Amino acid sequence: MNQEAELTPRWVEPGKLAGIRKPEAHELGALAKARFQAVISLCDDQDNHQLYQDWKLPFLWLPVASGQIPSRVQLEQMVNFIEQFEGAVAVHCSGGQRTAAGLAAYLIHQQGDFDLALGTIEQIIPELELDEAQLMSLLQQARVIQ
Repeated sequence: MNQEAELTPRWVEPGKLAGIRKPEAHELGALAKARFQAVISLCDDQDNHQLYQDWKLPFLWLPVASGQIPSRVQLEQMVNFIEQFEGAVAVHCSGGQRTAAGLAAYLIHQQGDFDLALGTIEQIIPELELDEAQLMSLLQQARVIQ
C-alpha cells in the first residue's frame, strides 16, 4: 500500500472507514477534501503526529509492532474512536500490513466472521498478504467473539 503514487482510500465501509498509506505533509489537504474527519495510526512510532496536530485533524495512535495485530484493548479503542465521527476515518501504518490486519480485526469485531473479513481485505488491498502470525491472531480473535 505504501507504493501508491496517490493517496487512494481503500474503503472497508464506504464513507466511514478506509485504509490509506501513511500520508505525507503535502497530502493532508487532499485527505481533508476527501472528507476524512480523523486518522488512526497503527505505526509503532510517532511520525505524522505533529502534522495531524498542525492540521487540527483528530487522530488516535495505537502503536502496533510490525507483524502484529491490534490488541483487544486497542481494538475497542479503535471502534470507539470510529464511532465518534459521522464522516470517514482513515487507518494507516507505514507499510500496509498492520493497516490490513487492523481493518480485518475491526471487521471481525463488527461481523464476527473471519472468512468474510479476510475476503473483504483481500478485495480492497489485493497486493498485501498478512503473515501467518497475523492470520493466527485474527483467527483467535474471531473464535473469542463467536
